[in-house]
Amino acid sequence: MKILIADDLAGCHDALPQILQRLLSADQDENLTRHTPLRILLASLAKLGTSDADAQRTSPELAAQPELASEIMDAIGAELMHLGFVDKAAPFVEAALAGRIALYGQDHPITAQSLNTHARLKRLQGDNVQAEADVRRALFINSRIYGIDSYATVANLTELTAIQLQAGEFDQAEKSAQRGLDILETLYLDTTEPNATRLQDGLARVYQTKGEYERAAEIYQRILFVDLKQMGSKSLKYATHLANYGAVLLSQGKLQEAADYYGSAIEVYEKASVRAHPDLIDVRAAYASVLEAQGNAGAARSQLDEVIAIDLKVRGEHHLYVGNDYVRRGHAVYSLGYLDAARDDFQRGLAIYLKNVKKDRISARHVFIAEARAWIARTLVEQVGADNRERIGAEAEPFAQDAFESFQASFADDSVEVAIASAILGRVLALQNKDVPRARSLLAQALPIVTNARGPNEKITQLIRAWLEEVACA
Repeated sequence: MKILIADDLAGCHDALPQILQRLLSADQDENLTRHTPLRILLASLAKLGTSDADAQRTSPELAAQPELASEIMDAIGAELMHLGFVDKAAPFVEAALAGRIALYGQDHPITAQSLNTHARLKRLQGDNVQAEADVRRALFINSRIYGIDSYATVANLTELTAIQLQAGEFDQAEKSAQRGLDILETLYLDTTEPNATRLQDGLARVYQTKGEYERAAEIYQRILFVDLKQMGSKSLKYATHLANYGAVLLSQGKLQEAADYYGSAIEVYEKASVRAHPDLIDVRAAYASVLEAQGNAGAARSQLDEVIAIDLKVRGEHHLYVGNDYVRRGHAVYSLGYLDAARDDFQRGLAIYLKNVKKDRISARHVFIAEARAWIARTLVEQVGADNRERIGAEAEPFAQDAFESFQASFADDSVEVAIASAILGRVLALQNKDVPRARSLLAQALPIVTNARGPNEKITQLIRAWLEEVACA
């Protein structure tokens, strides 16, 4: 359920991407000393927002122009994030924000620009709570100075949409995206402003989540046409939207088309020489879902083994999206028939999510948590035997109940997500011979929704039908 966000490059010198790519290439050469060009650049620039004497001697021209130094650092940080080097971007973004607060104070529109960049950094680091706090501060500043429907607020609304999507707050994301698009339309900028397609992407992701696949697909077809015109076929923004359209096609069951779009996105990233870009990692993980859906769960598992190994190095073991990687691998392992091993992966993913809850980075009701718990409960109830029904039901119940309540808080009652969770909960209750009328009702309500969404021959549909028949005879 990972959502890719196309982080546009704005306000940077045309040569900056090429310069940073060369520096980053040199920095990754293990034979070089620790005094590589990028590290020297980091050491000299990232301290310019402070009074560090060595930094001022290293770059005296910039040290004498703190406004320019902060602008350069903000631009470099933004470009490094665009290229996928989040950790390398952090010193620049942090120093730019500190420098601008020192120069302009907490309530200045230039400070708001750095707050927006800082929000993006925190989002990419998985800290949604701090990210939203930063972007809302920026939005407040720009709204107060320029007006609540001003052009200056569009960048803030674009980032807020991205944060809310990542946090699983889909209704709020829809409102933020639509508000930004309404402003651009009023200003006659809805066909030329680069952020317009990012806002449209936010809407499309919400529609996909709600099961409105045709509506989402129509938006992506328009987005990709505009991207090609504005950015060209080699841009990472275009690649991200290719991948997100692939996700819609996968949801529609158009597996070969989904594979083609994911493949095209991967090709763009690889040609851009950003092989460890976090979004490329996520596209590869999503492509594994296509392989699984095509009946090649073994290949999906192998690909996800590689994805997890890379993502652990790039993002670290506690990042939210590493948890997603484990959950995806759990799906593949489940398809191979190894329920215990699949549950182990779902448990690994859940443990990472809960660590992020403890750090106040995501809500305890996040849909990622609900999905992991639903699958843990499902793998348990599918292993029931004649002598362990009550024990399995009791073990699975807290996972099933929490998943059901969380999905209800995020999705419509007639959504397939709520239906599957309610069916699992019904099965859990039936196994314990507990509140059988409710169990029967949950299963009966779920069956037609899942049948319509997934088809009569899908395994989950067949399971729910069998569970309902069993409880009907009880």
